[in-house]
Amino acid sequence: LAFENSTPSWSSAAFSFPGNVVHANGAHRSVLAGRRGPRPNYADVNAGSEGQVLGQQSAGVLLLAPLLLIGYQSRKLGRSRRMPETQRRNAAASGTSANPASAGAAATWKGAKAKPLAFCLALGLLIRFGLPVPTGVTPQAWSMLSIFVATISGIVTEPLPAPGVALCGLTLGVLTGTLTFAQGMASFTDEVIWLVVLAFFFARGFAKTGLGDRIAFNVVRAVGGTTLGLAYGLNAAEAIVAAGMPSSAARAAGIFYPIADSVAKASGSDPAQGTEKKTGRFLVQSAFQATGNSASLWLTGAAQNMLVLRLASQIGYDMPSPFKTWLVACSVPALVAMALTPLLAFKLLPPEVKQTPEAPEAARAKLSAMGPMSRDELVMALTLLGMVTLWAGASVFHIPPVVTALLGLCTLMLFGTVTWADCVNEKGAWTTFTWFAILVGMSAMLNKLGIVKWLASTISSRIVSLGLTAGPAFVVLSIMYTAAHYLFASQVAHVGALYQPFA
Repeated sequence: LAFENSTPSWSSAAFSFPGNVVHANGAHRSVLAGRRGPRPNYADVNAGSEGQVLGQQSAGVLLLAPLLLIGYQSRKLGRSRRMPETQRRNAAASGTSANPASAGAAATWKGAKAKPLAFCLALGLLIRFGLPVPTGVTPQAWSMLSIFVATISGIVTEPLPAPGVALCGLTLGVLTGTLTFAQGMASFTDEVIWLVVLAFFFARGFAKTGLGDRIAFNVVRAVGGTTLGLAYGLNAAEAIVAAGMPSSAARAAGIFYPIADSVAKASGSDPAQGTEKKTGRFLVQSAFQATGNSASLWLTGAAQNMLVLRLASQIGYDMPSPFKTWLVACSVPALVAMALTPLLAFKLLPPEVKQTPEAPEAARAKLSAMGPMSRDELVMALTLLGMVTLWAGASVFHIPPVVTALLGLCTLMLFGTVTWADCVNEKGAWTTFTWFAILVGMSAMLNKLGIVKWLASTISSRIVSLGLTAGPAFVVLSIMYTAAHYLFASQVAHVGALYQPFA
């Protein structure tokens, strides 16, 4: 919706709400003039009344929130780009501020960043107290929306790490009586949340045993004689690994990007020497796109897939045999994308080196250094094979997916392939667990209090007023949803914030 209103001319009539708008205390308030007066008689108010104008103002300002986030993030990115590259790298490596003037302050202050914190608070307060509550929405629901938007803004702008932002949002909700502590913490026992946490532990097992590397090197050895064949081989390897490694970030950063980088440098392609166009630019781009394709193929291919499953069930869409149903529905588009993406990248970013005979040799050398398959690799492979079998046959075995994942983790711990110390040290798992669970709990409250229904009906009425049929409306919503992703550094945050209203 934000992108629809990025044109210079602003028409608040495009955001009309059905009905009229009043504040929680029943008093009428003019947002622009800041005046409070007696509540009008809405029985005599027609479609062009002041009540409807107030509804338009609420929607317009609320939908400006994504644009404000874009502006804030763009400004922050601009400051980062103006910083000298060497200074920025040294600051990142040392964990200190790249600005010498702020070094002393950074050394003493470890709390929240003032500017993004002020931005998030202002946005939440604007929604709650600066905008009138639309007809059909309770004050409690409007408060929940303001807290949710402020929390999402905090996750994007990072005045604190994401778990800290989520805990602050939860605490504010409980203090104001918007939700109870039990409601805020309910999702910590959610099956999908635990599937996400367990995904990190399996990713740790892949990295620890080297199984992912072995799979990838075997594929490179088999089809890596040409640059295009190498790209297809890495795509196929990631598609295989994705079935049992439900963390797209861990797959890309921990396994496939290092392999693509290593192979590119082995063929003489190195950005430091200005030779990235030989093979590296093409291979890295192809590997990057492969992560998204493999994540969409399997339900277990990415954490956000399982969040989609939970959010869909909250609004009444339950998926029978989710692993099988997801695979059947997504296999055709995902496999077509896997087949076409390397070709498209090959045309748009043509590598200067088309033959890579050194890649299979490098893969053989790596495999030789790894030696024969270890006991831990074998345990990891058999455990994942068993898990995928149970997930695919959930309707036959009647074993819930989370129980299958727990069974797999227990098996790995019993054999010592993954230890409890490994799980404890997987900080990303516990960080995600905290803010992910709170975010899902908030989204459940938004649905329970009717905000999701209100947003959906508002968007739907706007589409109807534009005269769009189902096909064009789907295209418009898809473009808007995809474009909004650039507001979020996390796909999980993107899904958590926007999936239900758009669904």
